Amino acid sequence: MGNLCNKEPAVAGIVDNVPAYYNRGINFRSNYITIDNRQLFTGMRFQCVEYARRYLILTKGVLFGDVNCAYHIFDLHTVTDVLTQQQRQFQSIPQGSPIPPQKGDLVIYQKSSKQWWGHVAVVTNVDGNLVDLAEQNYDEDWDHCNYARQVLLKKEANNYFLTNIRQYKPHSWDLNENIIGWKRVI
Repeated sequence: MGNLCNKEPAVAGIVDNVPAYYNRGINFRSNYITIDNRQLFTGMRFQCVEYARRYLILTKGVLFGDVNCAYHIFDLHTVTDVLTQQQRQFQSIPQGSPIPPQKGDLVIYQKSSKQWWGHVAVVTNVDGNLVDLAEQNYDEDWDHCNYARQVLLKKEANNYFLTNIRQYKPHSWDLNENIIGWKRVI
């Protein structure tokens, strides 16, 4: 058996021209992308935070600050425009809010026994009560979809609750994960 730490990452899927990887046991090291002749730190290679940060840089031109854990993203208040260096609002929308998730939002999961650092996923589509999530290092193969998983959005009274109820390929431990809410660049 070969050393998993020397294997190249596998592309799990691509959405909005931003590839997501499955790390396959690769050593953790910093990852950077170059924008406007500057190297921007995106995070630890092939982890969920790295994908979320890279997605926002490449699709919205903004960068959120360093965090120790994925669930700490929910506590951030601003992002930085990578070209102008101007601060923009990074709105926190708690689970159960009257504001539904929309494309480009980051869904933030609390830490748990299965996800010690929490988790973050990117909303890539909302179609009625179905929400598509793109994420890195969660599912090895997106099965040629433009999302890693598709989950149900429930509305109770005037409040929205994003569930972990997958529409295909369910994982039993998904149901125990707690969604804090979603973040939106304003």
